[in-house]
Amino acid sequence: MRNVILGMLAFMLGGIHFTFASSKEKVKVISVYDGNSLEVINKKNQKIKIYLYAVDCPEPKQDYGQEAKRYTERQVLNKRITIKIKGKDKEGNLLAVVYLGKNKTLNGTLLKKGYAWYDKNISSYADKFYNMALDAKLAKTGLWESENPTPPWVFKKERAAMIAKTR
Repeated sequence: MRNVILGMLAFMLGGIHFTFASSKEKVKVISVYDGNSLEVINKKNQKIKIYLYAVDCPEPKQDYGQEAKRYTERQVLNKRITIKIKGKDKEGNLLAVVYLGKNKTLNGTLLKKGYAWYDKNISSYADKFYNMALDAKLAKTGLWESENPTPPWVFKKERAAMIAKTR
């Protein structure tokens, strides 16, 4: 029964074959789009775009957006890493935890460095991620150097509204 369910999930992911949400997968990072989205290639030679689970970095044109991207590139670009797919977001994007070591994740280090916001609605890492984000905010690290940084989801809405006005 478990194999049938896993097979159905793999099919729903468009033929991408991960042992979904229950095991870790070795992949190679071939591109970094921004601080929290990567393209990886799995052992079946499939290219897959993933987004970091429970974190959101500034957009490239926002303050700290380029810093977040460069940090992510230094950590993972052209390296073999371990990921754990946690599910999909409402747009259907794959969400993953990216492991840099046994107990170290890219998701968490971006929060610690002040290069990301965390998603309060994610329960399995909420306490851990909340504390990492709070420590960065209290230390005024990274994007928290600004008194009131604009979250990327607000930035995108404001930008879309400005574009709509010019049409």
